Amino acid sequence: MTRFAQKLSQLHHRGRGCPGDGPAPQLHVGVEGLATVLLGGTTWRSLAVAGLAKADDPTALVVADQLFAGWQAPQAGFFF
Repeated sequence: MTRFAQKLSQLHHRGRGCPGDGPAPQLHVGVEGLATVLLGGTTWRSLAVAGLAKADDPTALVVADQLFAGWQAPQAGFFF
Protein backbone atom coordinates (compact mmCIF):
# COMPACT_ATOMS: atom_id res chain seq x y z
CA MET A 1 0.00 0.00 0.00
CA THR A 2 1.39 3.38 -0.95
CA ARG A 3 1.85 6.14 1.57
CA PHE A 4 -0.98 8.14 -0.03
CA ALA A 5 -3.35 5.17 0.17
CA GLN A 6 -2.48 4.65 3.84
CA LYS A 7 -3.18 8.30 4.65
CA LEU A 8 -6.45 8.18 2.73
CA SER A 9 -7.47 5.04 4.59
CA GLN A 10 -6.66 6.66 7.95
CA LEU A 11 -8.72 9.74 7.12
CA HIS A 12 -11.59 7.59 5.91
CA HIS A 13 -11.65 5.55 9.11
CA ARG A 14 -11.62 8.68 11.27
CA GLY A 15 -14.75 9.86 9.48
CA ARG A 16 -13.19 12.84 7.71
CA GLY A 17 -14.39 13.52 4.21
CA CYS A 18 -16.82 10.63 4.20
CA PRO A 19 -20.11 11.12 2.40
CA GLY A 20 -22.86 11.79 4.88
CA ASP A 21 -20.71 13.58 7.46
CA GLY A 22 -21.98 17.06 6.63
CA PRO A 23 -25.42 18.59 6.48
CA ALA A 24 -27.99 17.10 4.13
CA PRO A 25 -28.04 18.58 0.60
CA GLN A 26 -30.73 21.17 -0.05
CA LEU A 27 -30.76 20.72 -3.84
CA HIS A 28 -30.79 17.51 -5.84
CA VAL A 29 -29.72 17.70 -9.48
CA GLY A 30 -28.25 15.41 -12.11
CA VAL A 31 -25.26 16.07 -14.30
CA GLU A 32 -27.35 17.48 -17.15
CA GLY A 33 -29.10 19.98 -14.87
CA LEU A 34 -25.88 21.08 -13.20
CA ALA A 35 -24.17 21.57 -16.56
CA THR A 36 -27.09 23.68 -17.78
CA VAL A 37 -26.88 26.02 -14.78
CA LEU A 38 -23.08 26.24 -14.89
CA LEU A 39 -23.09 27.15 -18.58
CA GLY A 40 -25.65 29.87 -17.89
CA GLY A 41 -28.85 30.90 -19.55
CA THR A 42 -31.21 29.13 -17.15
CA THR A 43 -32.22 29.30 -13.51
CA TRP A 44 -32.56 26.72 -10.77
CA ARG A 45 -36.28 27.45 -10.66
CA SER A 46 -36.54 26.62 -14.38
CA LEU A 47 -34.74 23.33 -13.75
CA ALA A 48 -37.13 22.50 -10.91
CA VAL A 49 -40.17 23.25 -13.12
CA ALA A 50 -38.70 21.01 -15.83
CA GLY A 51 -38.12 18.23 -13.30
CA LEU A 52 -34.32 18.35 -13.57
CA ALA A 53 -33.78 19.66 -10.03
CA LYS A 54 -35.54 19.09 -6.74
CA ALA A 55 -35.37 21.22 -3.60
CA ASP A 56 -36.45 20.07 -0.15
CA ASP A 57 -37.01 23.72 0.77
CA PRO A 58 -38.31 26.14 -1.92
CA THR A 59 -36.11 28.94 -0.55
CA ALA A 60 -33.07 26.88 -1.58
CA LEU A 61 -34.00 27.52 -5.23
CA VAL A 62 -34.12 31.28 -4.61
CA VAL A 63 -30.72 31.23 -2.92
CA ALA A 64 -29.21 29.06 -5.67
CA ASP A 65 -30.58 31.41 -8.34
CA GLN A 66 -28.88 34.33 -6.61
CA LEU A 67 -25.59 32.45 -6.22
CA PHE A 68 -25.47 31.36 -9.87
CA ALA A 69 -26.82 34.60 -11.37
CA GLY A 70 -24.79 36.19 -14.12
CA TRP A 71 -25.02 39.58 -15.75
CA GLN A 72 -23.90 38.42 -19.18
CA ALA A 73 -25.75 36.10 -21.53
CA PRO A 74 -23.84 32.88 -22.32
CA GLN A 75 -21.95 32.71 -25.59
CA ALA A 76 -19.94 30.06 -27.37
CA GLY A 77 -17.06 32.38 -28.28
CA PHE A 78 -16.72 31.16 -31.87
CA PHE A 79 -18.59 31.79 -35.07
CA PHE A 80 -19.36 29.74 -38.17
